[in-house]
Amino acid sequence: MFSLMLLIFQTTMMIAVITFIPVTLMYRIYLVLKNQIELKKAFKIVLIPLSLGYIIYLDKDKKDYKYNIILYIYLGLTLIGILFTIYQRYFNFI
Repeated sequence: MFSLMLLIFQTTMMIAVITFIPVTLMYRIYLVLKNQIELKKAFKIVLIPLSLGYIIYLDKDKKDYKYNIILYIYLGLTLIGILFTIYQRYFNFI
């Protein structure tokens, strides 16, 4: 049972680490193409890290709630994955 818990922690951490940047980047590109935003503003939306380009440069009426849901899902995966990191660092006595 304990090994299953560690498997879940490790899997969620790997999912969050490996897929976060490509998924958010592709969704930002999708939003830019869907809303037909000018090129300079589109590059800012897509390439500025931490979703700051999305927050600052995309108009409120063009923002999509699905992007926020994706961010909350990755937040949850990361918090579960942090438990694995804490276990590895402080409680792995083997």
